[in-house]
Amino acid sequence: MTPALLQRVAALAGVALLAAVVALAVTKNGRSDGASTGARPILAPGGWYHAMAAVHRLPLGRRTSCGRRVTTTLHGFGDPILPCGAKIFIGFGTTERLVEVVDRSSGAPGHRFDLTPATADALGIRGVQPVRWAFAR
Repeated sequence: MTPALLQRVAALAGVALLAAVVALAVTKNGRSDGASTGARPILAPGGWYHAMAAVHRLPLGRRTSCGRRVTTTLHGFGDPILPCGAKIFIGFGTTERLVEVVDRSSGAPGHRFDLTPATADALGIRGVQPVRWAFAR
């Protein structure tokens, strides 16, 4: 191997190692399960948006349109636009949660997001309330 090629391989290996360390750090600090309060949003470009959210009670045991079984502990929300599995941060007051689309809602008049009861309880939402939301990266 020539010295120039050896130097190039060493530089690429260093960049790959640095990328792996950064990826692990971001994954460890940016992960949340919806019930956790420790995760802080890493906002995508655009920052916070505002919408109305309401509690949506679905029959226990049935499957949502995204294939998730409805339980009393299911965290998530229904949305008529975002695809199943899309993750966003929803904030209400001083509380923020990372949640994902678990149902395709109809987009009822007066609000955009249909929150599961577990998510609404975690956020402290009763009835229809204004929330802030941001895309998760």
